[in-house]
Amino acid sequence: ERAQRESIHALKKTERHKAELELARRIQQSIIPRMIPNIPGLEIAAWYRPMETIGGDFYDFRTKENNLGFIMADVSGHGVPAALVVSTVKTAFGFQELNIEYPSDLLKSMNEILRDKTGGEFVTACYAYIDMNKNILITGNAGHSALWIFRKKTEELFSLKPKGKALSLTADSTFESVAIDLIHGDRILLYTDGLFEAGNNSGELFGEEKIQELLKVSATMNAKEFGESLLKKVIDWSPGKDKLEDDIALIVIDYL
Repeated sequence: ERAQRESIHALKKTERHKAELELARRIQQSIIPRMIPNIPGLEIAAWYRPMETIGGDFYDFRTKENNLGFIMADVSGHGVPAALVVSTVKTAFGFQELNIEYPSDLLKSMNEILRDKTGGEFVTACYAYIDMNKNILITGNAGHSALWIFRKKTEELFSLKPKGKALSLTADSTFESVAIDLIHGDRILLYTDGLFEAGNNSGELFGEEKIQELLKVSATMNAKEFGESLLKKVIDWSPGKDKLEDDIALIVIDYL
């Protein structure tokens, strides 16, 4: 009888844990934007695939008139703790209305807000602003992977990664920003490290070189087609979509 009671107690505990995870998953899904901004002159596509039911990757968009600001962030760790930090990151990003044109100021402000509010975790992030009137992209980086631009017209590939430490590490961090002129046909790619750190059965990583090569031969695909093709190649490289070792998020933007 005692064993039966213990079994029932363990079952209830497991069911409660599953219910808590499902609630956290629904909260996480509500944090990721459901709608992609509609900006004349841009084709925007974005994806998020958590390693578990919940994870620590995040992206979001802000618009100002017909201009676009977008952020990609990656919280250290996984599961419920990372998802909780993501909600704090979203809140910090939501306070940045006055800074959306200025990546370095935006990241500095977010760092100040997040400091001592992430439970010991840190957050890498890349933020970029596309000014449609000036035909430029300005970006800042907080220890995140580079932002890539493929110029179809000349088949050039640009890597933008201005200096900046991950968010929530130090109180007085500063962030550089860089700008690049955009021309029609440019493709912008931003992702989290789960994309290139996906391993195959032999432990070999997918790697950023493969991503760059795929980007350079993507001219015949639109933004959505390229993103889906890239994700499929990463999943095919790994043991399977249910065996990814990290969350994956990516944004593809075509400057039409």
